[in-house]
Amino acid sequence: MTQNTIIIGAGISGLSAAYYLEKAGEKGSITILEAAKHPGGKVATTHEDGFIVEHAPDSFITTKPFMLDLVSELGLSKDIIAPANSKFFILKDGKLMDVPKGLNFMVATDEDAFMQSEMFTEAGKHRALEEVNIPAKKFDADEDESFGDFVERRFGKEMLENYAEPLFAGIYSTPSYELSMKAAFPMFRNMEQKFGSITQAINAIPVPEAAPKNKNENLQRSPFVSLKHGMQSIIDALLQKLYKTKILTEAKVLSIHKNGDGYKVITDTHIYDAGRVIITLPAAAAATLFATLDSKIQNILESFPSNSSRILTLAFNKKDCELPDATGYVVAKGSDTLLSACTWSSKKWDYRAPDAYHLIRCFFSKTELLKLSKDELIMIANQELSKLVPVHGTPVKSWLSNYPNLLPQYKVGHLEKLKQLNMLLEALPEIQLIGAYYDGIGMPDCVKQAQAL
Repeated sequence: MTQNTIIIGAGISGLSAAYYLEKAGEKGSITILEAAKHPGGKVATTHEDGFIVEHAPDSFITTKPFMLDLVSELGLSKDIIAPANSKFFILKDGKLMDVPKGLNFMVATDEDAFMQSEMFTEAGKHRALEEVNIPAKKFDADEDESFGDFVERRFGKEMLENYAEPLFAGIYSTPSYELSMKAAFPMFRNMEQKFGSITQAINAIPVPEAAPKNKNENLQRSPFVSLKHGMQSIIDALLQKLYKTKILTEAKVLSIHKNGDGYKVITDTHIYDAGRVIITLPAAAAATLFATLDSKIQNILESFPSNSSRILTLAFNKKDCELPDATGYVVAKGSDTLLSACTWSSKKWDYRAPDAYHLIRCFFSKTELLKLSKDELIMIANQELSKLVPVHGTPVKSWLSNYPNLLPQYKVGHLEKLKQLNMLLEALPEIQLIGAYYDGIGMPDCVKQAQAL
């Protein structure tokens, strides 16, 4: 059997897989087939006239060490930057509201400060504080629960709609009553089972006498970090490290066929022999490749849900747009706005815009906005921003990124579906699936899966 490895997809998962295979001393050849013109997938940064524009992820979390370790190995630790500001707002009732003080996750660690918040009614505040007295729910081993049901059951509906859903569920682009607790937030469920309540679990965490001095002071301020020159720096560094891997762009894989002990991977221009195939595509795209291999796997992959998003980045002259000293806002349920969230990139990160300008990222996910023109979205964004902050003019530059059905959704039952998928894949041991659709949506999760190969 040939020892050649074919990796389908040159996003962070595919490039990391090639990197770790090379590091492990892979004996056969490694070839990455990428349908797009450029490697990187969603991780892409534009440098233009002093602006640094992220087209999708603008940071990664360091509490999962896999991405941080890779960045270190790539020699990029010196470029790590922490947010210049940690304050953000929640948009509720047409107003930008401060996040309630004294909240750790959803637990009021400072009850006096929490009771001063305008975000909740008095009844909503008292209901949230009652969480410590709510008995833990008993679950069967495979039983799942939605994030919305969990938070409402433990903290009440106001905590869910005004705080937890915009802050946590938005990460997964999934309605809170459909989002899987087991797949997305197992730590909260484990806290409940071990301590009886989230409040008791948070209170059980020891408060350090003094934080140890970190060699990289950038990492002391926030668990989220970015890179000075943008997230594409990681992609560029990976490409430079791959001395053995061959990367072919504009090479869309049409099908995969069993061929003795190996496989034939077919594009529109070539047929590749492979002993191992690593597929890093979105689930729906991966499903089409299993039509010639296993219809049951194809059906499961087709059932993995996804959502769509558009990211419009705008550059304003500071004299035309005044922003508070914060990183932007997320949106509470029921708010009358067409934006899903808004990041003030030049406030959040250093180096993102020339001194005389603001850089703002506007997120759109409502169905009726997915087919509008760029000019129409700019007009909507300008109108929505004008309701909240002083806007006296129009943007001087704009960039639009579209992600149709490319945002994974971890709905209730996700892990059970993943278990069934992995059982079926055992019959095809030299075909492996990794990426954001399976075992974690963040960049560190993708790198972890690649490393596990």
